[in-house]
Amino acid sequence: MDKTFWLVVIVLMVVGSLPVWIAYARRHPAKIWIGTLCILTGWTGYAWLIALLWSLLPFRKLPEITVTEVDICLSRRQ
Repeated sequence: MDKTFWLVVIVLMVVGSLPVWIAYARRHPAKIWIGTLCILTGWTGYAWLIALLWSLLPFRKLPEITVTEVDICLSRRQ
């Protein structure tokens, strides 16, 4: 096999995994699901596009709760 074949294979693998890399870089909460969609059905093109759009969509970050805040909330209930 010649070098052109392997170059095409590598480029397709990089482009095919682009939604997964974007989701992990952005710390997307659904990065596992995006990766699963991309791996299982990404070869169809439509699913790859959906995974790409999903990885680029804005998401809501949940607020972090510390132990002291939980303790305060529990002490108010008593």
